Amino acid sequence: MATWQLTTLGKRAVTSASRRRIGDYFIALPPHVKKSRWIRSGNRYRADCLRRYGQDLQANPPTVDHGAMVDYVAASGPAHVIDGWAFLGRAVDSALRRDSYSAIFFGYYAELRAAMALLAAEGLGILDSKHPIINAAGSTDFLPKCRAPYGGPNWARTHYVTGPCLKQWATLKRSSQLLDDLVHPEDTRLSDWLTACGRPFPGKAVAKKWLDRWGLDLAALDDDHDARNMVSYRPSEFRRPGVLAMNAVLEFVSQLWRLLEPSPPWRFPVMERHLLRRAMRIGGPAVTVPMIQALGIAAASAQNWATFFAQNDDPLPLIEAEQVTEIEHPRCHLQVISRAALLLFVATGAAARHLRLATYEREYLAFWWRLLAETRGLADQQGSLDAPVDAWADVQSALQDADGWRQANPQGTLWRLRRDHPSVLDELGACDAIAMWGLVP
Repeated sequence: MATWQLTTLGKRAVTSASRRRIGDYFIALPPHVKKSRWIRSGNRYRADCLRRYGQDLQANPPTVDHGAMVDYVAASGPAHVIDGWAFLGRAVDSALRRDSYSAIFFGYYAELRAAMALLAAEGLGILDSKHPIINAAGSTDFLPKCRAPYGGPNWARTHYVTGPCLKQWATLKRSSQLLDDLVHPEDTRLSDWLTACGRPFPGKAVAKKWLDRWGLDLAALDDDHDARNMVSYRPSEFRRPGVLAMNAVLEFVSQLWRLLEPSPPWRFPVMERHLLRRAMRIGGPAVTVPMIQALGIAAASAQNWATFFAQNDDPLPLIEAEQVTEIEHPRCHLQVISRAALLLFVATGAAARHLRLATYEREYLAFWWRLLAETRGLADQQGSLDAPVDAWADVQSALQDADGWRQANPQGTLWRLRRDHPSVLDELGACDAIAMWGLVP
């Protein structure tokens, strides 16, 4: 199938994008701005970016405000993360209501926003057809024309360029360095775990494999226009997909939430554990307790880890993320949701890393997360949550109700669940909360 592809110049441009300059933006923001907004209210591109950037590029000579564009791309990283988790929540809600086409639609956009957030954190802005690259000098270039599927170079728009840019970034050494930083159970990097357990760390190979798979739908649904248009514009009733049992959907959603459970001071410790175990499967000797103890981990904990590594009970989202089926398949929407959640995990970590290095504190971001908690119904008013992670308590209660209901109703229906536990549907669709505990220090 013909696809949009980066040229050699395009690949070099992605490689040249500067993560450091993005970090510099957050470091240099004065405290009063950090405590009130993501981007200065006077930024030229804040409210009407596409039109103004397009006009500035077309002017003779061009009038691009490079400083303002650097700031815009940097601030868009966490902003895309916030929107991405909201889209994932709509996808999960659609899945719970057994509306699989809507779940695919929202899941695809969650994945798209995750990729845009990750690329922004690395110095590449995805806009309309001209995509700014933040260079090492703190100025901007823009991505060259791409190879169009119908022949000849052309400007690739958002849906067509995001996947190729992510694919190129996944080949870079810094992609594996980021994953090494994000997957660190027991405060120990992924590479150190693998080395101690007799597995050389194939960093670039692991990063490329994971990121290519988790961003799969950005290529699959963009290349297959009929498939993407099917869920976006065509009547779903004309090609109705198979429908999963309510208990199967509820079990998947419950496992997804538990994979994303926070445990202060860690944001996603369960996710990190399972990704570590999957990385261990690259091959090598059996993992022993002494190997794990060599990392400075106590004997009892090392025994628990060795037992965990020997098991093969991966959560459903990690299994579904590896599967690729036609849109009409009854589990396709779960696969898209799984990949979106995994890519959002990486994007959230990339954005949070900049905030951490810029010494952000929880209350610096109160302007955002307290308002979000109130407006999205995660709290009854601003200030009623002491910390973002407190939102997990409602999710945990809903998960317990969901588990009990599934056991008591092995053939349960959505109609029955809506009447027995309406709060389950409400709480388990509120993925907005994940952005809060994922980003806030």
